[in-house]
Amino acid sequence: MKTIFNTTIFTVLLCCIFIKANAQVEISGQVKDNSTKEALIFSTISVYNLSDSLITGGVTDDNGFFSIPLHGGSYNLVSSYVGFQPDTLNINVQGENEFLGTIKLDPDKSELKEVEIKASTSKFTIDKDVQLVTTKMRAGSANTSDLLERMKGIAYDRYNNSIKVDGDDNIILLVNGLEKNQEYIKSLSPDKLKEVEIVRNPSGRYALDGYSAIVNVILKDDYEGTEVYVENMAMFDTDTKEAKPLPINNFSLSYNYTYNKLNIYAKVDNDYSSVKVLGESIQESNNGYVIENTPLGGKPNLGTNNLNNNYTIGADYYINPKQTISYESNIGAFPSSRQITNHSYDVAHYKDGIVTDNYKSEMVNNSSTKDLSNSLFYIYKIDYKTQINADFTHLKYTDEYSNSISQSNGFERYETGINKKDYTKFYLELNHNISENSSIMAGYGNTWRQLDNNFTVKTTPLSVNDFISDTSNFSLTETRHKLYAYYSLKMSDVIRFKIGAATEYSHPKAGELDKTYVIYQPHLDFDIAAHESVHIKLKYRAYSKYPTIKESTPFIHMIDPYTMEKGNPLLEPELTHRVSTKFRIMNGLLTLEPYYEYSNNKINRTIISLNENVLEYSYDNVGKYISQGIKGDITIPLFKQSLIIQSSFDFFKSSITYNGKNNNIKDWVMNTQMLYICKQTVWCILSGLG
Repeated sequence: MKTIFNTTIFTVLLCCIFIKANAQVEISGQVKDNSTKEALIFSTISVYNLSDSLITGGVTDDNGFFSIPLHGGSYNLVSSYVGFQPDTLNINVQGENEFLGTIKLDPDKSELKEVEIKASTSKFTIDKDVQLVTTKMRAGSANTSDLLERMKGIAYDRYNNSIKVDGDDNIILLVNGLEKNQEYIKSLSPDKLKEVEIVRNPSGRYALDGYSAIVNVILKDDYEGTEVYVENMAMFDTDTKEAKPLPINNFSLSYNYTYNKLNIYAKVDNDYSSVKVLGESIQESNNGYVIENTPLGGKPNLGTNNLNNNYTIGADYYINPKQTISYESNIGAFPSSRQITNHSYDVAHYKDGIVTDNYKSEMVNNSSTKDLSNSLFYIYKIDYKTQINADFTHLKYTDEYSNSISQSNGFERYETGINKKDYTKFYLELNHNISENSSIMAGYGNTWRQLDNNFTVKTTPLSVNDFISDTSNFSLTETRHKLYAYYSLKMSDVIRFKIGAATEYSHPKAGELDKTYVIYQPHLDFDIAAHESVHIKLKYRAYSKYPTIKESTPFIHMIDPYTMEKGNPLLEPELTHRVSTKFRIMNGLLTLEPYYEYSNNKINRTIISLNENVLEYSYDNVGKYISQGIKGDITIPLFKQSLIIQSSFDFFKSSITYNGKNNNIKDWVMNTQMLYICKQTVWCILSGLG
C-alpha cells in the first residue's frame, strides 16, 4: 500500500505540472558560444516591443536555457553576454509555446582580450562554489576522480577510492542534479565536464539524508560520442610465505553512449581482497582481570577474503529543454558475493597476575549479500526561475550470514541468520528564484522500510556436553514523512543568509515498540564576504540519525567467548545541534571551522559486565553529549601546480554523561596527500596521520 500511495502522489503531481495558463505562452531557447559551442550561462535576455520599449527579460540557467512568458504579439528579443556581440531576433508570438532553438553569439574581438584577463574560473555564492572545468584541468586527468582532485577543498583517496570535501567523505556525487551510481560518476570522461558545483553543509533532502556535502558535475549539453573506460587497481605482496601475491584487486568497466537527447550508460565492478595480518589484543578490567590474545606461533592470524560484483545500467532522456527523465538500476552480488573474516588466537586469562585459563580460539564470520535497487528521476524547468525535482527509489536487500567460534577447551558456538530489507524513498522538491537576490526551496519526502530478520544459535557451553539451540525472529516497519522549506537572500555583495527548517515525522513498529516521533531541524547560514579573499560563514544546524539494523536488532551475537553484542529495538531517533563558524580563505586554499555540537539523546554504544570476565555491548540513547573542536583543510600548490599538497585535520574534545558518569576523550585526526601532475600522467602519494 505504501508503494502504491507514493506512486499515486508522484503521478498526480506530475500531471498537475503540465496544466497550461491561458493568459500567456512561453518563449524558450538556448544561448551558446558560436566558436566553442558551449552554453553561455547567465546570459541576459531582453524583450522589446516594436517601439523599442523594454517589456520583460531574464537570464539563462546553468545550461544556457531561458524561458519567458509573453502575451501574443510581435517583439524583438535581444540576447547579450559580456565579451560577445549581442543578437536580435524578431519574433511573432501566437497562441502556443515556442522553442526558438539555439542562439549563437560571436565573441567581440575588441573586448575579448580584456575579458580573458579579468575572467575567473570559479565563483562563490551562499549555496555553492562553482568551478569551471578548464583545458588545463583536463590535461593528465583520466576520469572525473582525477579532475576533482585538482579543485580546492576536494581530495581523492586512491587507496579507499573515496572523494572527500574538506576532509569528510560523507558526500554525494550528482550529474546535472541527478543521483547516479557513485562509481559511474567517478569514471566519467573529463572531456564531458563543463563545470562542478560544490555545496557544503547542504539544506533540503540531502541534509535530511545525512550528507555533509554535494558535488554536482555539470556536463556539456552538446557533447556526443561513445566512451569505454577500463580501470584496474592491484596491490602485490612480495612476501608470499603467509599471504597471496595479489591480496587486493579492483576492476571496473564502464560504457557511455550519448547522442542527441539520449544518454545510455552501464558499469561493471569487481572487487576482490584476500589479506592476512598479525593481530593481538589485551583486555583489562578494573577488578584485576586480564584477557590476552596473541597470534598462534607468531604467524598472521587475522584474515579477510572478500568478493563483490556490482552492475549498473541507466539512461537519461532529455524530453525537451525543460524536462529530463532518468532511470537507473543497480544489482549487487550476482552471480556471487562473499565476505569472510577469520581470527585465531592463543588466549590467556589472568587474575591478579596469575594465569587462570589458557586455550586456542578460532572465529570465522561468513556473509553473503544481495541487493537490487531501481530509481526514477524527473526534472522539470518550468521557466528560468522555477524548477521541480522528483524521484522515487525502491530497494530490496538480503544478507545471509554464519558465524562460528571454536575453542580447544570444548566451547563452541554457531550463529546463522538472514536479514531482509524492503525500502522505498520518494522526494518532491521545488526551487524558485523570487528575484536575482532571493530564492526559496521547499519539498516533501517519504521513506518507508520493513526489516525481517531470522536468527538461530547453537552453543556447547563449557559446563555441559549437549547443544543449546534457540531461534528468534524480529520484524520492524517504519514510516517517515519530511517537510522542509528554506529562504535565501542576498542583502548586499557582502552579506547573504539562508534560513529554514525541516520537520520529520517517524512511526516505527516492532513488537512492544509502537511510537511516534516528531523532530524539528532549524537551519541558518549567515555569510559575510569580509574581503575578496576571505569569506566567513556562521552556521547553525540540527540533524537527525535513525537506528541502523545492527543497532536495533535484539539478537545476541558472540564477538568472542567473553564479549557479546546485541541491539536495542527501543532506540529513539537522535537529534544533534551544531554551531560553527567557517573561515574560507584565498578561495578555499585554506579553511578553518571551530565548532560546538550537543545532543540530549545521542545513540551510542554501551557496555556492561555480566560477570568478572564476560562483557556485553549494546546501544542506548545515552543522554548529554558535547563535542567541540576545530577542523580545516589546506591546499598548497607548488611549481606552477605541478605538485599539490592537500591536508585536512580535526582536533576535538568530546564528553558523554551516562548513568551518572562522565566520559571524556581528546583526540585528533589528520590526513595528508601529495599529488604530482604531469600533462599526461598522474602520480599520487598518500600518507596519513591519526
